[in-house]
Amino acid sequence: MALLETQPEAREILVDAVKFLRFSEIENRYDEAIAALNPSVKLKVADR
Repeated sequence: MALLETQPEAREILVDAVKFLRFSEIENRYDEAIAALNPSVKLKVADR
């Protein structure tokens, strides 16, 4: 809540828990991030 009070004009406020997914495409690890969230995707990624 302090972030909302100190930065009310912020376009995006992220909690630490979602940063791995938010920046995964930029960091070229999107497939791995999705696989971490969904085990059924993990099998498809491993088949590459």
